[in-house]
Amino acid sequence: MKLFDFEINHRQVRDVEHEGFFHGAHGISSENGTAEIDALFEQKIHHAKQQSASRKSLLDAKLDRLTALAPSVAQSWQAVRSYLDPEDLRLVLPVIVLLLGCFALATEVILLAPSLDLLDITDPTVQFIAAFGLASLASVLLHLAWETLEDHRASPLTKVIWRVLGGLTAAALVLWGILRGYQVAFAADLNRNQLGRFLAGHPVLASIFYIFITVGAPLAAAIALSHGGRHLRDWRRYHQTRRRAERLAQELAALKKQIDAENDWLRHELGKLSHERREWMHAYLRQYERGQKTGARQSPSWLVHAKAWLAAIVTLVIGLLLFPLSPLSFLLAAAAYLAAFLYFQHHRLHPTPAQFYKLARVTFAEVPTTPLVEERVVRTVPVAQLQEENEILPLPKKKGK
Repeated sequence: MKLFDFEINHRQVRDVEHEGFFHGAHGISSENGTAEIDALFEQKIHHAKQQSASRKSLLDAKLDRLTALAPSVAQSWQAVRSYLDPEDLRLVLPVIVLLLGCFALATEVILLAPSLDLLDITDPTVQFIAAFGLASLASVLLHLAWETLEDHRASPLTKVIWRVLGGLTAAALVLWGILRGYQVAFAADLNRNQLGRFLAGHPVLASIFYIFITVGAPLAAAIALSHGGRHLRDWRRYHQTRRRAERLAQELAALKKQIDAENDWLRHELGKLSHERREWMHAYLRQYERGQKTGARQSPSWLVHAKAWLAAIVTLVIGLLLFPLSPLSFLLAAAAYLAAFLYFQHHRLHPTPAQFYKLARVTFAEVPTTPLVEERVVRTVPVAQLQEENEILPLPKKKGK
């Protein structure tokens, strides 16, 4: 017969005491109860270990992954610290330089757009779009050519290609500047203004001015992009690598603490279960012995009839209120009496362990009322009187040798 319910989370020591008393009074072997208690706690210990192992396996897997990642992160952080000094890192000045490069590029777009009439582009909007594309292209090519002077990781062929493209871009801008100078001089001559005469009298100065405007703006944008981009890239790489190394160290420390906390939880849980097992075992055996010695009495039969009559009277009162002077009220009262009698009689003949525990025989010990220590009366009596009362003879005298 199953003695316990395996849902031990809902079971208390009091229930185990009831079971122990019930088994002891009925002569059931105590080994059955103790073995089942052991089985219950072994199941709970196994469940606790399984829960801890599942959580710890996830933590160990994450710890192994971070531990494998730690050398590469540390190496990257060491490499960044070796060639980047935190005091040399700048953020505000590179941003300002990049903004100035953008303004220079915008100026080039504004000055270059009207000269696109030579290419039969007369729409102002299309002229601005085409000028922006040409200026951006020239700035990017000059930037890439400039990067080959600082970047030593590129292959020789790549360096040659970008430098050739940069040189062709610069030459094309110079020629475009000369062409713009002639274009402006021709337009001024058609309008017969003083600018045409000035440009016609100083052709070299006019060419230098327009070459400077045409080449200088894209070149300034390219240098600003190279300078500002490099500083911003170094600043971002330094702080990103540092945050990554610090975050990895924090995660490793937190994981180790979580693993230690999980081990502490398992030790505490096993200790608690061991203490609870001893407590249950002691309670069961103590009440088992008590059930063997005292047993229990059966509840009186008159109590069953009293409860049945009480149920019948209550049902009769309710029936008379609902059905006045109706035979149905008396039938309901009789049915209530019969149902209550059968129910309480069943519990009287087959009580549950908790009910059986309440019916235990109790023997009260009598406390003695006489004093434990008797008073002693000391009286002074002469020796002669004592000899007479007790007929004590005097001791004979010893003879000398």
